[in-house]
Amino acid sequence: MSKRRVVEGLDPVFVNREALCTLLMIGQTTLADWLRRKVIPDPHIRDGGIERWHWPSVEAALARPAVPVESAAEVDPSVAGALRVGKKSAHRAVA
Repeated sequence: MSKRRVVEGLDPVFVNREALCTLLMIGQTTLADWLRRKVIPDPHIRDGGIERWHWPSVEAALARPAVPVESAAEVDPSVAGALRVGKKSAHRAVA
């Protein structure tokens, strides 16, 4: 991969996977996880082997407040189940 020149004082607009990881200070595995979980948006440009993220959109996505756990439980049954772990059930097996 060729090294691209960075213009001093110019904020990035479209970034590739490597630059995105560098700017976010994360690894490729974390990036894949964040994309799967929709923490950040999918690439704005995807053409053949080219992927480019719109950096201001990535920043905006990360600046959003996180969804409270209680709200997540309303839409995701696995979160609701995880919140019940360790709590005593009102239903008991009859012998």
